[in-house]
Amino acid sequence: MLRSSIGKLIRQSPLRWRIPNKVMRMEVIQRTIDSLGARNYLEIGVSDGTCFCALTAAQKIGVDPIAPSPAVLAETRKPGVRYFASTSDDFFQKSASEVLADGLDVVFIDGLHTYVQAYRDCINSLAYLNPGGAILLHDCLPTSELEAREAKNLEDAKRLNAGVAWNGNWAGDVWKAILKLRAQHSDLETCVLNCDHGIGLVYRAQNRSGLSLTSEQIDAMAYSDFAGDASRLLGLRTPRHLMEVLGKLRLKQH
Repeated sequence: MLRSSIGKLIRQSPLRWRIPNKVMRMEVIQRTIDSLGARNYLEIGVSDGTCFCALTAAQKIGVDPIAPSPAVLAETRKPGVRYFASTSDDFFQKSASEVLADGLDVVFIDGLHTYVQAYRDCINSLAYLNPGGAILLHDCLPTSELEAREAKNLEDAKRLNAGVAWNGNWAGDVWKAILKLRAQHSDLETCVLNCDHGIGLVYRAQNRSGLSLTSEQIDAMAYSDFAGDASRLLGLRTPRHLMEVLGKLRLKQH
């Protein structure tokens, strides 16, 4: 399905920033799980379970501070599926050492859409990531200043964008987490796949495309600073790049 979607998109138009891409996050995550033979999957930010319930893995762990939706609750009755109604910070502090004793193969981060939290979730996940594993982050490519609005949560974003022509998509400033990973982690390779609001891809490898940015510079960046150079700053790649990376990660598993 992923290959056919990519092929169709390539035939329709050149791939560049802001062009809609029909490859969805569920396809990217499941292809990553399948290609890596991943057993242990962690999802941070489950919400109503649209993504979590659609995926198949031997061990699935969901983390979200809200009570599980009926769909998620039904999913937890399946073997190997667990759900923790807690913040990701609490999960990593109180439960991870036991729950993640066998490590993690694939992680999907789609929780609080803030730079600080997305970065912290990634760093905490890296502590448990098995060799050849991958971390995916959602909402890394906001296409307008309103989508990139810094807010506490979606409700706060709705309040801040009330009365303006906003499309309802809220990515927050997760893009800054990608910049920090690319700028300050020589042992991580990080890029963003140009699909489904931008899917960050993080894995252990020599950082060959680092950015010369300090934490202070990243903190101070506005959306206008980012928008004019988003492709370079994010290391934006087509979805086809995922298969190339997965091939390299499979070699690291052996």
